[in-house]
Parts: sequence; structure tokens; C-alpha cells
Amino acid sequence: MFGFRTRDRTSREHQSRAFAIVERYGRLKAYCPAAAFVFDGIVRRTRDLVGDRSLPLDRRLALLDRNIEEAAPVRGVDGGVSIAALRFVRLILAFERADGIGTMLLSRAFVTICEDSECFRNLEERDGLPPQHEKVRDPLAKAGFSTVAELVRSMRDPSSYLDDPPVVVQANIWNVLAVMDLREANPHVWTLLADLESAISGPFVPWVANKAR
Repeated sequence: MFGFRTRDRTSREHQSRAFAIVERYGRLKAYCPAAAFVFDGIVRRTRDLVGDRSLPLDRRLALLDRNIEEAAPVRGVDGGVSIAALRFVRLILAFERADGIGTMLLSRAFVTICEDSECFRNLEERDGLPPQHEKVRDPLAKAGFSTVAELVRSMRDPSSYLDDPPVVVQANIWNVLAVMDLREANPHVWTLLADLESAISGPFVPWVANKAR
């Protein structure tokens, strides 16, 4: 992935960590593409924030911390995948000031994930059937739908949105399909997510002092 080796211990740790994140993300994607799509979608949406050097680093970290705090109460929507993605982005930013080599290595992991799939699956025959899993069935029923296909058709109806361009509507549909697939996924996906989270939140994250909002 990186094409070179580092000599000092700290740099080796950073490189090992970056490899672990990408490798575990790959395992998550191979087992549950929906989980990986939700994860890398959150990461892609933070690219402007990560690269915005007009904002002080502490301010960017504070914005991410706020997003993480706001996502925590609704963790059940995607099982915490979005929180893991935001913590990954925070890791990248934290290393921006703490260590130049670590920033470069982990930033490559960030780019690798950002450049992953930007589209998800299309509607399938199963989407037209009443879902068996209550985590999909119940929210659909509360919104007045009996199938995922009904929900997607309503999202495509021009009267259901204002000025969103088609590309945004399609991205929203892919995200809904991914979240619905994730809710029906085998519980092993959460073991794989925990493995990815352990690589993200390992012992090498530098602490940045300013938590001001």
C-alpha cells in the first residue's frame, strides 16, 4: 500500500496502524458491503473539512467531536458505523500536527478509503417484498411504507424533494439501501466493525488539548 519502510519505532507503529485500518476495512467490506459503504460515505463527506487549512486544527477537531457527540444518541441507525468513521477522520486530523510522518502514512489510508466505491446496489426483487427483520420493517411502517422499494420510489418522486440535483437524490437512495442492508446483516459484522474500531482507537492517538466549542 505504501511502497516504503520506515526505520524508527514511532513511524513503524504509524505504518502498522495504517495497514491495520485499511486491511480491517477491507475485511468489513468483503463481508458486508453495506457497512463499508456507510463508513466510506461518511469519510468522503469530511474531505473538505480535513483539507480546510483556513480553519485552525483545534476548530476542525472540535467540529468532529461535536458530530461524534450528536451521532451517539442515534447510534442504532447504523450500528455505530458512522461514529467509527468520524473517529477515523479525527485520528487523521489529530496526527496533522503531532507527527508529519504519521500524518502522511495515515493520510494514505484516508485517501484509500475515500476513493473506494461511491455507489451502492440498485433495487432488487427482495426490496419489493415485506422485510422480515423488525429493524427494517418497523421504521418503514412508521414512515408509511411496507417495503424498501416503496420508500425508494417515494424518494425518486420529484414532489418529495425540492432542489436536490439527481446525483444527490441517488446518493441518498444508495445510503438508505445500505443502511437497510446493514440492519439485516449477520451479527458477525459487528465483530468486524469492532476490529476496525480497535485499529482506529489504538494506543497511538495523540491528544490535542483544545476542546472548546
